[in-house]
Amino acid sequence: MELSNLKPGDAVVTGQVYGREERFLRIHKVAKVTLTGRQPQVVLDNGDRYKIETGSGISGLADPILRLATQADFEREQAQRRKSEESQNQIASDEAHRKELTELFPVAIRPGIVGASSKQAGHFNVEFCNVPEEDIRRIAELLKSFPG
Repeated sequence: MELSNLKPGDAVVTGQVYGREERFLRIHKVAKVTLTGRQPQVVLDNGDRYKIETGSGISGLADPILRLATQADFEREQAQRRKSEESQNQIASDEAHRKELTELFPVAIRPGIVGASSKQAGHFNVEFCNVPEEDIRRIAELLKSFPG
């Protein structure tokens, strides 16, 4: 991709191409374009530097610039961000709920409560550690009254 027409503020897509599929796409703003000097380059908002002629990263570690960003790219990135935020919020909510459930037990036999392997909302695995046998027997007796 020829980058000499880019201006500061333009949005570009970086990523990798496997076959015909683009992967690991990120949108970045152009921070600076330098057309003079020993190595003409584009600097993005994340500090990565790219060769004007090829769009490849100067450091060798950065994904290459693939193209100018389109509206579809912005919408895809926004959807990914929302999905990530929803996941983070769910994790935080689950953690708070597990803590609340753990605190229902006396300190002496406080269990570890983790998400159920079935991944069903409202289902948890309970694990007791270092509990005396007599307490285990009492817990088991209490649990006999539960249906199922």
